[in-house]
Amino acid sequence: MYTFLNTEFDERSNCYSVLTEMKLSNYISLVTPAYDAQGKISGQRDKLSSTSGIRIRKRMIEDFEKKAVFPSVVVGLVVDQEKFNWVKQIDDNKKLLTLISDHSKDAFSIIDGMQRTTVYKECLENSKDRDIRVEFWVTTKTESLTYRMLVLNTGQVPWNLRRQIEVVYEPLIKEIDKRVKNKYPDIAQRIIFIKIDQNGARLKAGHFHADDIIEMYLSFGLRKEKIDTASVLAEDFTRLDLIEALANENFLEDFIAVFASISKLDIAFEDAIKTTIDEGKINIGRHIFDSMPAKIGFTVACSQLIFGRVGTNKTADEQKKYLEKIETSTKKMIEKINLLKPEEKKDFFSFSILNEMIKKAPTNKIGDWQRAFYLEAFRLIFSDEFNFQSLEPCWRAY
Repeated sequence: MYTFLNTEFDERSNCYSVLTEMKLSNYISLVTPAYDAQGKISGQRDKLSSTSGIRIRKRMIEDFEKKAVFPSVVVGLVVDQEKFNWVKQIDDNKKLLTLISDHSKDAFSIIDGMQRTTVYKECLENSKDRDIRVEFWVTTKTESLTYRMLVLNTGQVPWNLRRQIEVVYEPLIKEIDKRVKNKYPDIAQRIIFIKIDQNGARLKAGHFHADDIIEMYLSFGLRKEKIDTASVLAEDFTRLDLIEALANENFLEDFIAVFASISKLDIAFEDAIKTTIDEGKINIGRHIFDSMPAKIGFTVACSQLIFGRVGTNKTADEQKKYLEKIETSTKKMIEKINLLKPEEKKDFFSFSILNEMIKKAPTNKIGDWQRAFYLEAFRLIFSDEFNFQSLEPCWRAY
């Protein structure tokens, strides 16, 4: 059923590579939840629906049926530290089976080999007992899997990386959720992640759609507010930017700190203004971060402050210093908001100015314009010249 081949430790990614062979039927059973999470697999590669893409897949099916041997599919697994320490002991079939059976199928993610999996599924009926090679990457950190996935696929046929990262999104989202709530208990009860397959609207501050968090995560790594996650991420330069970011061992921790800052401000804005105080689209506190451009603008303003603009890199000490500045500025903003008297709130938030500025946005590519607008607005908050007396200068910064 499962045949152990060898175990090696990857010091760069802090992962164990466990190389195996298994029956095709066992592999399909194991990865079906990860595969099905994406619906039709044709969405995984931009060119799969093209004539050439379909021909390639048909050729792969024909080759497999003629007993061709495909490269190993790579399956990711995030485990706790105790289990991770045990993985190095895997040296036979029994221990391999223990690793696999100790985790639910939902814990496994396909980080390289979605197209081969499609071929395997189509060949399953006549090849159930055929052995295929499967490599498990076992780690304690989700970002190690994301890093490995990007490295594995750079230089190949362009993939829709948004969907790729959604393959591993569940453990990533779970990891962010757990770490935010453990590290920031003061907001833990108000943070709710709306899953990708749930269509519920955001009705309260602290509620975030999972796919929005993924986009924030990507933008944080790329340090860009304008990204087309369906295509731009397929470009090698962009992938390399993200790979470089994920190689930073503090990347996820820094993102979580920034996400916590957004969440704290979001909650403070809502608590300050729960009923309409002005005309216009944005008229209560929660409305500011209802907007995806605002979330991205804040995230990228923080990312550029921490790591530097694209093409530059700050030292670890500088990164720590600027992250602390973000957290300090967030704290000052919340303290200011909490001290506002009812009659002062309208002037402080300046929603009329914000709505007026947004109305001036060009009708073409309005989303890109708003992202750039909020990037400048939040960048000002973290500058030394901001005095926390009103948000009007922020809304006029672009």
